[in-house]
Amino acid sequence: MNGEIAPDSTAARVALWRALHVEADAAPHVLEDEIGLELLGC
Repeated sequence: MNGEIAPDSTAARVALWRALHVEADAAPHVLEDEIGLELLGC
């Protein structure tokens, strides 16, 4: 371990898919969740 704190890979993947849902799919969205992109530094 290098001491760096990072999200679990499964949680990161879910956050990314939820954020991409808002950007890629037409409205209405199930969730308006774009914080995944911010959390992952995208």
